[in-house]
Amino acid sequence: MAQRLSFERLSPYFDSCDGDLERSIRLYEWNSAVSGALFEVLADVEVILRNAIHTTMTEWSISKGHGPDWYDNSHGLLGSRLEKHVARARARVEEQKRQVSPERIVSELSFGFWRYLLTSKYRTTIWPILSNGAFSRVQVGYEEMFFARVGRVHDLRNRIAHHEPIHGRRIERDLLDCLRILSAICPETADWVQQRARVEAVLENRPL
Repeated sequence: MAQRLSFERLSPYFDSCDGDLERSIRLYEWNSAVSGALFEVLADVEVILRNAIHTTMTEWSISKGHGPDWYDNSHGLLGSRLEKHVARARARVEEQKRQVSPERIVSELSFGFWRYLLTSKYRTTIWPILSNGAFSRVQVGYEEMFFARVGRVHDLRNRIAHHEPIHGRRIERDLLDCLRILSAICPETADWVQQRARVEAVLENRPL
């Protein structure tokens, strides 16, 4: 197994297990299990977050006379980096020979797009729109804390997607970050995700 997984990939587990191969393999297996449990939660976070932003931005764009396709940037609020994200998403839809629609563009935009909308760069432009809609529950003065939380969740999502070790992270905080992001959108939905989540059960079975 060490050869198949590679010693390089196992090295973080060796370091955590004082070089004990058997314990390292068990920790690797557990890392996979907790990653899978977290990814289920992250899938909900990504879908719910992007839908909430999309709904708010669509309503705002229509109210300002720009039409529903807010991501096309007729309002001029999106920077060049996000415009490139949208162009790539549109190209993927067209490559699939599917009709371009807001729903398909939104589904093709990466988590990175949504995370970047929730940064200090858009603190005075996009955020005032979102804070009156999707994220009205985020208290004034806690915006940067919320942005940081979304950033940590995005980092976690990327580490899991690339099969990286997460056993050294504060996984309880990662789960809490996810639930608090959801609570900022809809507390009832956050409760629904928490009831389904397997993360805490997997944490109880962490190997010594």
